Amino acid sequence: MKNRHILICIFLLFFPQKIFSSDETFLKLDTKGHMGLIRDILVTNDKKYLISCSEDKSVRIWNIQTGREAAKILGEIGPGHQGKIFAAALSPDDKYLAVGGYLNSCGGSDYGNIRIYDFRSRQLVQVLKSHKNSVLDLNFDSSGNYLVSGSFDKTIKIWKKEKKGFGLYKTFSNHLNAVYSVNFLKRSNSNLIVSGGYDKRINLYDLEKGKIRTYLSSHKIQSIAVSDRFIAACGTGKEIIVLDCRLKEAARIKLKTVPKALAFSRNGKYLVSGSGKSPFNCNIYNADFSFKKINTFKKHKNTVAAVNFADSNIAVTGGGKNKEIYMWNIFTGKIRSEISGKGNIIWSVGINGNQIAFGTKYNVEKDHYKKQSSLEKIIDLGNFTINEENYFKDFVPIKKNFKNYFLSHSKGGVYMKPNGILNIFENNKKVSQIIRGSQNGYGHYCYGFTDKGIIISGGNGGNLKAYLKDGTETADFVGHTGTVWSIAVQGDVLVSGSSDQTIKLWNLKEIETFGLKPEKIYPFLNIFVSNDNEWVIWSRSGYYNSSIGGDEFVGFHVNKGAYKEGEFYLADRFFKTYYKPNLIKKIIALKSEDSALKYAENKQKIVVKESGKILPPKIILNTDPEIETDIEKVLVDFYVDSNSDNKITAIRIFVNGRELVERGLKNKRDKNSLI
Repeated sequence: MKNRHILICIFLLFFPQKIFSSDETFLKLDTKGHMGLIRDILVTNDKKYLISCSEDKSVRIWNIQTGREAAKILGEIGPGHQGKIFAAALSPDDKYLAVGGYLNSCGGSDYGNIRIYDFRSRQLVQVLKSHKNSVLDLNFDSSGNYLVSGSFDKTIKIWKKEKKGFGLYKTFSNHLNAVYSVNFLKRSNSNLIVSGGYDKRINLYDLEKGKIRTYLSSHKIQSIAVSDRFIAACGTGKEIIVLDCRLKEAARIKLKTVPKALAFSRNGKYLVSGSGKSPFNCNIYNADFSFKKINTFKKHKNTVAAVNFADSNIAVTGGGKNKEIYMWNIFTGKIRSEISGKGNIIWSVGINGNQIAFGTKYNVEKDHYKKQSSLEKIIDLGNFTINEENYFKDFVPIKKNFKNYFLSHSKGGVYMKPNGILNIFENNKKVSQIIRGSQNGYGHYCYGFTDKGIIISGGNGGNLKAYLKDGTETADFVGHTGTVWSIAVQGDVLVSGSSDQTIKLWNLKEIETFGLKPEKIYPFLNIFVSNDNEWVIWSRSGYYNSSIGGDEFVGFHVNKGAYKEGEFYLADRFFKTYYKPNLIKKIIALKSEDSALKYAENKQKIVVKESGKILPPKIILNTDPEIETDIEKVLVDFYVDSNSDNKITAIRIFVNGRELVERGLKNKRDKNSLI
């Protein structure tokens, strides 16, 4: 009998009784793909699944054969950078998944936590604390007994597997700047560790003796890949440096672009590179001493910061314009599968009354800052329609001049970006400048004056800030998670568009120009429009309006604390409570959710629940949800957690879309309960 592919789904019917606190939940976009820069891609040892982690604060698991999402792995998140994921590592036995990034307990001062998940159950089993800043890279050794981490705090830490989990074993502090890449050499029983950092150093360590050797590069190091013969490294230069396992130079690969990520195939025969600057090509090289280029993959149209191999002949590259993941043949370039969401980067925005215009096509000119990308569509917040007519002349770009002042950017800043400095001129004389580094956006990607002379500038990593004309920061707009590419202003409304695929609206009246420290300002509305013009508009507390299919793109992320995995529920589960088109209209009119909610309460048009949303039960499926079998009966093992005081009243099981009757249910836990 031919094997049949079975997809198992379980649904619960329950009486909602218990609610959870609104400060533990965030309404988040889910475009069915990543919305932030993909920072790492892993492949399970059985080659069944891809694991991708992103600055959108999620880890996603994909079935390699079908290209479908199999699961999400989530943790505690917060506004702004809180919860961004920069690195992941899978133990050789596929048992543990380590995740690092801008992670801490909400409100904590240090954000270098490492989360250890049980990969099979997706449950968070341990949190490792010691780093004082973001974790940028993670890797297990070949035995799975050691985990190495590199951090923005300039340290390398080794964690050893013990009876009750992983414990801190050693700390190396030999770098003078952020450590972007760490790994164990791929030799049997190897106790050697290699690291690369922004101090241009590649260090080699003995696990017991510490640093034993250093190679000094001419460029800052961002990525290191290792095989059983070679160490490949790249950074801010247009080359890949290849070293042997004693850090002696073996080859230099010259490129037309700046490589961003590297990975060797499991058999060590091939090397793949991603790209950080145009042209965004991914290259395949023979990993012998010649390192001859075999092929170039040209499908990506933006940064590719995550690369790997699904098997010896299939490369996996993640990034590009829409944060897509491609699996492709390294010899022919033929795409085996593509994984991508339903959204696009927002390259341009404009505002004209209740009409918000936006564009998703990148301006091909070299200097994006001189000419904004074209506007393509309009979402009308008066009647909630999408228009694609070509009448954008009334959408005026943000002005770079105000009275006797004007703005221009120049090369510089902490990382010498071409837009690292924003210069402020008065009467053609430079009176101040705003310098950017890693903590405030790297560069000034879009900027201009408000009608009242406040300077607004967008940067990398979701940074969007307001400044006085003397360069003093006066407000921090918290909400975006990706590069802010475009801004527009009309009166007291600021509109911003980002690589996180959202448009956000901010009330400029909230800026306090004489505060002792910058005000934190949150968007009063968020907008997402899919490729096929489905749309959803939501407020900070999760009230929303959407097109017929739009609410499938948003849901509630539920924090369960720093030591528990997060959960995600699509917004349609709470349709009766949070689908409020009239409230959204009032928020648009008043430019404030708080004011709109007070109005609605006074008019008895809405009952505002402080604690927020109703939490459904949780299903823990111990059986693989996708089964191939030639037998007539399949044992499905699952556990139901009510997740609250809710009473479960029924269980419905679907196999390939067909509902099964309940007569086969057996309860192994409680004879008196329904299951």
